[in-house]
Amino acid sequence: MRYKSSLLSPPLLKDFKNLNKEQLITLLVELKKLNKENEAFLYKKLFSNSNKFYVITCKKIDSSFSCFELMSLKDARQALNDFKKANPQDSDLVELYLYYIKKAYALEKTDWRFQENFYSAIEKVFSMMVEILKKDSLLKDKYAVRVQSLIKQANEGWAHKETLEYAYNQIK
Repeated sequence: MRYKSSLLSPPLLKDFKNLNKEQLITLLVELKKLNKENEAFLYKKLFSNSNKFYVITCKKIDSSFSCFELMSLKDARQALNDFKKANPQDSDLVELYLYYIKKAYALEKTDWRFQENFYSAIEKVFSMMVEILKKDSLLKDKYAVRVQSLIKQANEGWAHKETLEYAYNQIK
C-alpha cells in the first residue's frame, strides 16, 4: 500500500509497520484523548456502518436502564453523545432518541423512586429530538404518531408531561 501523505514519510511509515496490534490500539486511544476532532474522526471511520454502532449504542442504553439500582443516566447520555459523534443520519438519531425514552419509561414502571433529574434527562433527549424534527418536515411526519404515543405515556409528575407537550407543540 502506498501513502502519498507527507505526514507518512517513509521513516514514519516504517515505524507504524513495526508496531504490534496492542501498540496501535494504544496509539489510537491516545490520539482520541488529545481532542474532540480526533475523537469524532475515529468514530466516523470506525463506525461507518451506523447500524452496527446503533446496536452497540442500544445495548449501552439497555445496560444503563437495566434496573433502578444500576441506572446510570450519565452512561446512557454518553452513549447517545458517542453515537452522535459518528455523524449518523437524522432518522437514525431520532430512532435512538425514541429508543432511549422508551427504555427510560419501561424502567420507570418498575420502581417509584424516580426524581426530577430522571425526568429532566428524558426531557433533554426529547428536546434534542424535537430540534431534528423541526428541521425536517418529512421526519416530523414519519415520527409524529410515535412521538405523540410517548407523550401519552409520560408521567404527570414534575410537570414532565406538560414539558414534553410544550416542546412538541413548538414544531406543529
